[in-house]
Amino acid sequence: SRRLSLTEKLQREMGSSQSKRHCDHYNMSINSDGSSRLQSRYTRIGDDYSSLDQVTKALAQAGLESSNLIVGIDFTKSNEWTGARSFNRRSLHHLGDTLNPYENAISIIGRTLS
Repeated sequence: SRRLSLTEKLQREMGSSQSKRHCDHYNMSINSDGSSRLQSRYTRIGDDYSSLDQVTKALAQAGLESSNLIVGIDFTKSNEWTGARSFNRRSLHHLGDTLNPYENAISIIGRTLS
């Protein structure tokens, strides 16, 4: 019987629609003996650093030479409930005399990166 390729094995295990998406995250290499090997194209980057220099070095070691910052802000109803408990009964998006938690976090990120 014919040996299945890694892609075929993934398709059998996960279904063809999921396997295509899954395979996009991996490179497949063929060894000299004809066997194949699946290698991740991604490297885990830790999240416990005490300086920007440590973060920069970790990113460089992971192969990330440059990046763009993407900030996502959660505008769901839970911001009102959470703010009622943690932000003086105000929505976490409340604009006023003091920074709201999101403004504060974005400000810290901006100062850290500058």
